[in-house]
Amino acid sequence: MFLDRIERHDVINAVLLAVVLLLLGFGIVSAVNDLLAADGYVTATKDPTSTSGPASATASSVPVVENATTLPAARPPAEVKVRVGNGARRPGVAGAGTEKLQTAGYPTLPPKNGPTMDDSVVYYANGYAAEAASVAVVLGLEPTKIAPMPTDPGIPVDDAVIIAILGVNSSY
Repeated sequence: MFLDRIERHDVINAVLLAVVLLLLGFGIVSAVNDLLAADGYVTATKDPTSTSGPASATASSVPVVENATTLPAARPPAEVKVRVGNGARRPGVAGAGTEKLQTAGYPTLPPKNGPTMDDSVVYYANGYAAEAASVAVVLGLEPTKIAPMPTDPGIPVDDAVIIAILGVNSSY
């Protein structure tokens, strides 16, 4: 019959599929292992001297925080004033983020519309990196989505020590 005959290319295709699946499986296991081996928060950015504001920021220009073991203990939320900016261009994003932070005990300034950004980012004043990581977690972001405060973060800073710009990827 027709089904009794196995062609050489059928065997080769099956072997290639098995190899691809094995490699994919090893890749996933390796990635999970790397994630589980990571410890703590990160403090240094790739370019901490950058002063460019997020008005021109894109997903690739937001610094990624590295080396997670050096953050000091964070100040209590009541001692950290935060302002949230809407970089998603959806109504209510900054207001929802502000309410979330107020519920967690952070004093906040009125929310503002910020520059449109693909990725959310939490900017911090000098000495507030640990607090920025905590704010990021409260807002549902990875604690590595922090960066030193640029000269112009795109919204008024006033007396805030943390500026969170919720981007298009935010869940608010």
